[in-house]
Amino acid sequence: MQLILVLETTAKAKTDYIYIKSVFDYYYENRSVKLTPIYAKCKHELINQSKKIEREKALYKGKSIVIICADYDREGEKINKDIIKYAKNNNCQIVWFNRNIEEVFLHRTVDKDKTIEAIQFSRYRNTLVPKLSSIDVSNPLSKRPSSNILVIFDLYLNRKNINIT
Repeated sequence: MQLILVLETTAKAKTDYIYIKSVFDYYYENRSVKLTPIYAKCKHELINQSKKIEREKALYKGKSIVIICADYDREGEKINKDIIKYAKNNNCQIVWFNRNIEEVFLHRTVDKDKTIEAIQFSRYRNTLVPKLSSIDVSNPLSKRPSSNILVIFDLYLNRKNINIT
């Protein structure tokens, strides 16, 4: 199986992928799963990646699941509604990070040097991976910092047998 992750980062920075891959590696048995990132550059471009998604699906000779990974940012943003509509119309899942991916993983907002922060996180990820209480939330839009990343990944992946709360 292939999980196609549509991300709000650039191919050069790879910041969101660093955080998401840490969850994948830490919590899941991933022997036969291929993670395929698609770098949309920004939130507004998440819903404009259909050609890249179809190309990645065609290149993979198995089942592909598309997961849009988006910062929720602020309630009432039109782009959030557009992402929900796109996902529904295109059979995609949405992983939300409320308010943003850095708040979920670092418990603070990062305005500058997001790449440096992500790289530092990757060096110490086994001690910094967020607790289940903040990344296993069915409705991450109701509190912050929170994400439904484990809820969505659990639909397709098997968790490792680890004791963590």
